[in-house]
Amino acid sequence: MEVGVSFSPGPHARPYVYSLTSHGEQSPLQKKLLERRLSGNSFRGVPPTVSSSLPQARGTMEDEKILHSPTGRGAARMGDESGDAIAHALPSKFYKDRRASRDEIRKRHEKYGYDPLDRALQSEKLELEKKKTMFGGMFEKKRTPQEEYEQNVKRLLRDHLDTMEKAGIVFHHTFTKDRLGFHVLIAKYGEEGRHFVLVDETKPHCEAYPSVLKPTDELIEVNGKLIMDPKDGKWFDALLKQISESKRPLKLTFIHGERRDEAFLEQEERRGMRSVDRPDASKSPLRGEAEQCARIAKLKLEEVKGAALSGDGPLAEAAKAKIDEQVSTCDGVAIDASKRVGDDRYAAHVKEVEETKRVTTEKLDECKAVAAEARALVKSLLAKLADEESFVDDAERFLKAAKDARIEAEDAANKGHEQTLRSAVADAVAAAEGAEKVEKEVDEKGDCFAATVQAVKTAAKKAAEERDRAEAAQCKFDAHKATQLILNKGGGENVRAASDDDEVFDASDLDDALARIAALRNRVRGDPNASEETRRAIDDAYVAVQRDREVAKAIEHAASAKAARKRAEDAAEKPDLRAALEAAADAKEAADLAKSVVLAAINEEEDDSKSEAVYDDSHKSTFLDAAKSAKSDHQVAEAAALAAAASKARDDDDPRELEDALRRLQSLRDRTRGDPEITEEARRAIADYARSATDDKNLSEAAKHADEATRAREAVERALAEDRPTDARLEANKAATAADQARKLRDEVLRETCDYGAGTKAAVLVAASTARDERDTAEAALLAAAAREGREDADAAAKRGDVDAARSAAEKVADASAKVGSIFAAAQQEAAKDAADEENHGAKRSDADMDAAAARLAAVGSHATSAAEDAALAEGAAAVAAAKDARRRAEDAVKKRDAALAAAAASDASRAAAKARKEEASAASSSAYSDATKGTMLDYARAAEAEATLATLARHEAAAAAGRKKAEDAVVEANLSKAEAGAAEAKEARAEAAEASAKFFGAAKEGVDDEAKKDVALAAGRAADHHRLAEAAKFEAASKAARKAAQKAADEGDPSKAEHASNDAVAAELGVVQLLGSLEEDAAASSVAACSAETKREMAAVAARTTEDRQLADAAKFSAMAAAGRRDAERAAKDENFEAAAAAASDALAGEEGLVEL
Repeated sequence: MEVGVSFSPGPHARPYVYSLTSHGEQSPLQKKLLERRLSGNSFRGVPPTVSSSLPQARGTMEDEKILHSPTGRGAARMGDESGDAIAHALPSKFYKDRRASRDEIRKRHEKYGYDPLDRALQSEKLELEKKKTMFGGMFEKKRTPQEEYEQNVKRLLRDHLDTMEKAGIVFHHTFTKDRLGFHVLIAKYGEEGRHFVLVDETKPHCEAYPSVLKPTDELIEVNGKLIMDPKDGKWFDALLKQISESKRPLKLTFIHGERRDEAFLEQEERRGMRSVDRPDASKSPLRGEAEQCARIAKLKLEEVKGAALSGDGPLAEAAKAKIDEQVSTCDGVAIDASKRVGDDRYAAHVKEVEETKRVTTEKLDECKAVAAEARALVKSLLAKLADEESFVDDAERFLKAAKDARIEAEDAANKGHEQTLRSAVADAVAAAEGAEKVEKEVDEKGDCFAATVQAVKTAAKKAAEERDRAEAAQCKFDAHKATQLILNKGGGENVRAASDDDEVFDASDLDDALARIAALRNRVRGDPNASEETRRAIDDAYVAVQRDREVAKAIEHAASAKAARKRAEDAAEKPDLRAALEAAADAKEAADLAKSVVLAAINEEEDDSKSEAVYDDSHKSTFLDAAKSAKSDHQVAEAAALAAAASKARDDDDPRELEDALRRLQSLRDRTRGDPEITEEARRAIADYARSATDDKNLSEAAKHADEATRAREAVERALAEDRPTDARLEANKAATAADQARKLRDEVLRETCDYGAGTKAAVLVAASTARDERDTAEAALLAAAAREGREDADAAAKRGDVDAARSAAEKVADASAKVGSIFAAAQQEAAKDAADEENHGAKRSDADMDAAAARLAAVGSHATSAAEDAALAEGAAAVAAAKDARRRAEDAVKKRDAALAAAAASDASRAAAKARKEEASAASSSAYSDATKGTMLDYARAAEAEATLATLARHEAAAAAGRKKAEDAVVEANLSKAEAGAAEAKEARAEAAEASAKFFGAAKEGVDDEAKKDVALAAGRAADHHRLAEAAKFEAASKAARKAAQKAADEGDPSKAEHASNDAVAAELGVVQLLGSLEEDAAASSVAACSAETKREMAAVAARTTEDRQLADAAKFSAMAAAGRRDAERAAKDENFEAAAAAASDALAGEEGLVEL
C-alpha cells in the first residue's frame, strides 16, 4: 500500500503531497513537500514540483490519536457544551437546510466549493489558535483547547460520515489478505481544505477491484475507528504501522469520490498506454492494449444497454462513440502486431509475436462485435424515441388547447359573455378528452419509456385540471347570474312577500350550479395529485356559488316573515288567537333562518378574508336589509298574537291570562324601542298593540296570594311530619307561585307611574311580604328535611365504606344547606327592603304585622342552622367512607403487588383523614353547633385516622412485595445486582412499615377497635416476611451466578476462576443459613416481625437450592482443576519437562479426587 498525494476540484487549489510506501522503503519524496496543480475537474495534472509552503502540525502527535473510536471517552462527551457550540456547523444541518439531493452531496465540492466539513474544520483550527493565544495555561482542571479541538473535529467527522452514509455513498469492505492492492495519498481540497486519505490507484489483485473500490474514494475508517487530521510523514508512519500490524480480516470504510467512475476509466486507459510498443515482445505490450480496448468497449456496451432501457438517447450515443474509439485503437494495435510478424527485430520471439497477433486480432473482433451490438441498440433506441415523441407532442398540444380554453372561459365569465364562456368550456372538455385519449393509447401500447409515459400522464392531468377550472368558472357565472335575477325582482330594501311573486324565489339554477361545483370540488379534493393552484381556484369558485345561494336564501326568508306578519295582523283583528300564534311562530322561524344565514355569511367572510371570493357591497346590503326586515316583521307578528291573547282573556274574564298578555306586550315594546335592527314602522306598530291592550288590574288579588302562600306552608309542614316528601314539594311549589304573583303585583303597585293610595300600597306590601315569608319558610323546611335525610344516608354509607354513596349524599346535604342559607340571607335582605319601601311610599304597617314578619324570619333561620349541622356531619361521614375505600384499594393493590397503586391509595386515605380532622376542628370552634354534633364529628375524625394508618401500612407492604418480586425475578436471570436492589427496596419498605406500626401502637388510639389493631400487626408482619424472602432471593441469585461462573470457568479450563466462583457460592449458601438462623431472633424481638410458617418453608427451599448451586460450583471447580492439570501435564510432557508434568498430574489427581469425594 502506498501513501501519497491529492487532487483538487478547482483550478486555484494548491494541494500538498506526502508519499510513503508499505514496503518499509523511504520514497524520494518522503522528505520533500510536493505540490500539484490540477486543471479543472481532470484527475491527472502537471508533474509535482517542490514546495515548502506546507504548514507544520502543532504539538506532538501520538500514535493513539491517529484513529479515534466513536465509543470512547470522546464520544461520551459529544453532547457537552462544546458539542452544542458546533451544532450549527454540522454537515448534516448544512445539507438539510439546502435540501441537497444525493447527487449534489456526491458532487458537493463541485457545487459548493469548500464543503461544510472543510469550512467547519477551518473554523475549528482558527478557534484553537485563538484560545491557545488568549488563555495560555488556564486549563488545568477543564479541557485544554487542543482537547476541545479534537473533540469537535471528531464530532464533525462522525456527522459527515453519517450524512454521506444516508446519501448512499459510503461502503465498508473487509480485506482478508495481507496485500491490500491499492495506493493511497494524503490530500486536501484547495489550500484551506481539510487533509484526508485518498485512494490513488487500485490494482487488479485488490479484493475490491474493479467495481467496489475506485480511485478518488476516501479512506475514512479503519476497523470502525475514524482517521483524524492527517498531517505529515510521522503521521503516515503511524497509520502505516497500525494498518500493517492489524490482524486480518481488516475492515475499512470508504466514501465515494466525486469522480470515481471517470478516474477508474482513466486509470485503466493509462495502464493500456504504458504497455504499448515496447521492444520486449515477450511482455506482449500490444496484447495488453488490445485487451484494454476490449474491456473498455464492453464497459461502454453496458452503458448503452442501460440507456436503451431508460430511454436516454444522448447517453447511448456517447457510449457508442466511445466504443467506436476503442475499435479504431484496437484496429491500429492489430495492424502493428501483424507488422511484427517477419520483422527481423523480433526474430528471437517468433512465437510471442504470432501469439500477440492472434490475441490482438481476437480482441479486435470482440470490439467490432461489441460495436455492432451497440449500433443496433442505439438505432433501435433512436427509432423508438422518435416514434414515442408523437405521443408527447399530441398530449402537449391538447394541454395547450385546454389551457387556452380555460383562460378564455375565465375572461368571458368576468366580462359576462355567456355564449363565449360555454363555447370555451366545451373546448376545454374536448381538449381534456383528447389528452386522456393519448394517455390511454400510451397505456395500451405498454412498452413506452417511463419518461414518455410520465410526460403524457402529466400533460393529461394538467389538461384535466384546466377543464375543471373552466367548468368552475361556468358554475360561478351561472350562480351569479341567477342571484342577480333574484336581486332585481325581490331584493333590496323593499322585500316583498313570497306570495306576491313566486318567480322571485325560483333558485333551481343556483341549486344546480352549487351541485355541479360541489361535485367538481369533491373530485379535485379526492385527487392527491391535483395542483394547489387548481384546488384553490375551484375552492374559490365553490365559495362564490355558495354565497350567491345564501343571498337568495336570505331574501326568501325575509319575504316569508313579511307574509307571516300580515297573517298575524289579520288574525288579531278577528280576534283568532290560534291563527295569530301560528302566524307568529312562522314569522319567528323565518326571521331565525334569515339571521342564521347572515351570521354564517359574516363569520365565513371574517375567516376567509384573504380569499378572492368575498361578498360585494350589493350582497352585503341585501343581507342586512333582509335580516332587518325579517326581524321587524317577526316582532310585529308577536305583538299581534299577544294582542289577540289579551282580547280573548278579556272576553273570557280570565285576569291571569290578561295580566300575562299585558306583561309580555309591555316587555316587547320596551325591548324593541332601542333595537337598531327594528324598523321605525315596526316600533310604531308594536307600541299601538301595547296601548290598545292595556287595561286595569285587579288589586284585590294581593290578599288572595298571601292566603294561598300561608295555606301552602302549613300543608308542607304537615306533609313533612307525615313523611310525604312528594306532597310537601307540591305544596312548596304552590307557596312559591303565590309569592311570585304577590311580588309582581307589589312591584306594579309601588311603581311611580301608578296612582294608588297609601292604604292600597300598604295592603299590597304586607300581603307580598307575608306570601314571600311563607314561601321561604316552606322551602327552608323542605330543604332542612332533605339535609337530615342526606346526613343519615352519608352515615350509613360511611359504615359500609361506600365512598361514592357517601360523597353523593354529602354533596346533596351541602347543596341543601347552601340553598337554605341563601334563602335566609335573601329573606333578611327582603325584610330590609320592605322597611325602605314602607318609608318611601308612606305604606305604614301595623306592629302586629311587623311582629309576625319577625317570627317568620326566625323560623327560616332555625331551618338554616339545622341544615348547616347536617352538612358538617355528612362531610365527616364522607371522609370516613373515603378513608375506608382507600384502605380497601391499598389492600387490593398489595394482592396485585402494585406498589404504585397502593401508594396512591394510601395518599388518598391520608387526605381523607386530614379532611375529617379539619371538619372536626371547624365544628368544635363553632358556637352554633350542638354538643352532640361536635361529639359525632370527633368520632368521625378518629375513625378516618385509623383507616389512613392501615392504608399506609398496606402501601409499605406492597412496596416490600414489589422488592421481593424483583429479587425473585433476578434469581431466574442470575442477576445479583438486580436481586440486591430488590432486597434493599424490601428492607426499606419493612423499616417504614415497622415505623408506622410503632407509631400506631405507641400513641393513644381512643375509639379504634381491636380489629384495626390486629390488622396493623398483621400488615407489618407481612412486610417483614417479604423482606426476608427478598434477602433469601438475593443469596439464591448470588449462588446461581457463582455456579454459572464456575461452570463457565470449567469449560474454559480456568481453575482459578472456578475456585473464585466456588467460594462465592459458599458465601451465598452461608448467607441463607444465617438468614434462617435469624428468624427465631426476630420472633423473640417483636411480635410484629414474627415469621410465618409459609415464609419459613419458602426460605428452607431457597436454602436447599443454594446448597445445590454450591455443590455444582464445587464440581465445576474440581473439573476445571482436573482438566487444567491434564492439559498442563501433556504440554510439559511434550516439552520433556518432567517436574512440571508431575506437578500438573498431581493437580489433575486432586481435581478428580475432589469430584469423587463430592
